[in-house]
Amino acid sequence: MSINIINTPGRTGEVPVDIDTICNRDVLQSRTKKYMAKGWDWNLFSNVIVARFTGGVREGQEFLLDGQHRRQMFKEAFPEKETIPAYIIDVKDEQEYHLIFAKLNWENRKQANAEEVFIHKVHGGDQTAVQLAKDLNFCGLSVYGSPDVYGTVGDLNGPNVKVGAFKRALKNGHDQAKMAASLIARTWPDDKVQGELLEGVSILYKLYPSLSDGSKVQRDFETWFIDHLSIDSQYLTARDYKNSGGAVHHRHGASIAKGILKHYRRLKLKGDDGCSTDWKQKLLPLGRINKLLEK
Repeated sequence: MSINIINTPGRTGEVPVDIDTICNRDVLQSRTKKYMAKGWDWNLFSNVIVARFTGGVREGQEFLLDGQHRRQMFKEAFPEKETIPAYIIDVKDEQEYHLIFAKLNWENRKQANAEEVFIHKVHGGDQTAVQLAKDLNFCGLSVYGSPDVYGTVGDLNGPNVKVGAFKRALKNGHDQAKMAASLIARTWPDDKVQGELLEGVSILYKLYPSLSDGSKVQRDFETWFIDHLSIDSQYLTARDYKNSGGAVHHRHGASIAKGILKHYRRLKLKGDDGCSTDWKQKLLPLGRINKLLEK
């Protein structure tokens, strides 16, 4: 496949630290303070980008194109410096300058997502991230960050989950999160694990020990969950039970847990092995989940 090559490589050089820019952006002190909390790190802060005009009314002039916050941080870190390292590119006119600015700062640049950052932290030896990767493996789950060989951590054969959702589920206990992950994976064996649903089922296992003590209720619940909930997608299942449970703000996992419990408590499976509704309502009182939603 032929790849279109646009423009020519830029070059590195030194430019005046107070080089002008066109359409100055506000430099946010809160942002520079945050970025510089641990000091200036050459490995983190790349060179500013400077545009050299090859045509138009500004022909031969140079202007800062990208990196105003980096320039400000550089000035604070090196107040004695009169020049700043830059990556210098050629632009033919002011229109191209502005179009490149838009692409750099909106269309082409995307912040790393939580999963990508987590993967890098694991490989960087961050103790909290490394422990979380071990917890993922224990629960039979994985986090995907990129398609390369190092881009997934946890149980490499397990379904993917969002790292934030896994953290919330884990607050209900490692064993509870593991049981929830297993039940969801058995119900939807070819899918990723929906985060709020994982949290909701983890909450059920935490609040109601009879769902995981090897009893008749556990077998009845898991049979109902796998056979009936698998009819719909995880997304629709989580959405419907969240609404049924009240969709309490900042309590979506608990709302899903309540919705599931309300539905399960009023049904009796066909056959002699099914639990009666009276028995389920006795062992699985709604009051426990209601208290959680009231906090």
